[in-house]
Amino acid sequence: MQAQADLMADAPKSTLLIIDDQPSSIFMLGQMLRKEYRVDFATGGMEGLQKAREGQPDLILLDISMPDMDGYTVCQQLKNEATTRDIPVLFISLLNDAENERIGLQLGALDYITKPFNETVITSKIKNHLNTRRQLCALTAANREMVRQAQSRERMEKFTLHDLKNHLGFIINLPGLLENLEGTTTAHMELAALAEQEGMRMLEMINQAMDLYKLESQDLTLPNDPVDLVALIHKLCQDMQTVAGLHKINLRIVGDADAHYWVRGGSRLLYSLFGNLLKNAIEASPDRHDVTIRFDPGRAIHIHNHGAVPEAIRENFFGKFVTHGKRFGSGLGAYSAAMITGLHHGEIFLCAGMEETEIVVALPPMTMPMQDAEAAENAVPQCGMG
Repeated sequence: MQAQADLMADAPKSTLLIIDDQPSSIFMLGQMLRKEYRVDFATGGMEGLQKAREGQPDLILLDISMPDMDGYTVCQQLKNEATTRDIPVLFISLLNDAENERIGLQLGALDYITKPFNETVITSKIKNHLNTRRQLCALTAANREMVRQAQSRERMEKFTLHDLKNHLGFIINLPGLLENLEGTTTAHMELAALAEQEGMRMLEMINQAMDLYKLESQDLTLPNDPVDLVALIHKLCQDMQTVAGLHKINLRIVGDADAHYWVRGGSRLLYSLFGNLLKNAIEASPDRHDVTIRFDPGRAIHIHNHGAVPEAIRENFFGKFVTHGKRFGSGLGAYSAAMITGLHHGEIFLCAGMEETEIVVALPPMTMPMQDAEAAENAVPQCGMG
């Protein structure tokens, strides 16, 4: 306690600026406050504004009734200027009525003190407002530091991802390098092919992470290519058969094989969107169960799996780093899917049942008959569970 008292004693005094055209009020307030604070004063609104800009006081005591510029106008100008808007303002006035107090607080003042002054009341209010301002300044500084550190980490991660992409080139090209080397066996080529496959997976993960950075910073230009979501899903299911097989999961597409669901956007982004959702569905589904993908061309795509989303994460299922029960889960799959859906001006829904889960992704169709377009615009995609 003594150490804290010593620190407070050594701390510089806060500066108060009194703006009042009455010398008697300035003198009285000065007598009350000089022991604890540095006190400056101005006898008019224009002078007060100039001193506030130049001196940056910690708190301003502002009279309302002044001949050159009333306190309301002074307060409004203080709050309109970036250099002075955060300085706490306390109105002081002989006008003791609710309407004047309401106007003052509406303009951004923190308090309203009536004359004649009660020393105990005014010193307590000043102390409380100064303590609040110190805490807000400390929080603001801490927040700025957190943002700076986050930006620094993000820059470092981007550089790291870029360097990883460069080094992955050797791993991906390993089969071609070994193919013509003397003594290369079939076993060597199989291992090299496995390294190439894993390298391609890592490259896709890096590309997804870099896209996510761009999405979050709104630095990603959305391509305007025509993409058939039905064809994309068929290709994705073929590519994910190995992953599904490891989990003894069967990927089953439901719907018209000749249907089309054309949208405009980025094929790689959309591949990532549905790839993340399918991967989540496979990992969440019990072994030897189907994960079904149902097309509703022009309206939505439904991904259904057995296994319920835990109640603890349902409300924030598409949030960043939200995961549950996955040892190596990053919590970015559903978050990334939601970001990409939003970028394509679409909507994504979670439909969670007792023992099953369905994700519905609705993206604006590129072309469709007028009557179907009107129906799709007025309808909300429904879950197909139950």
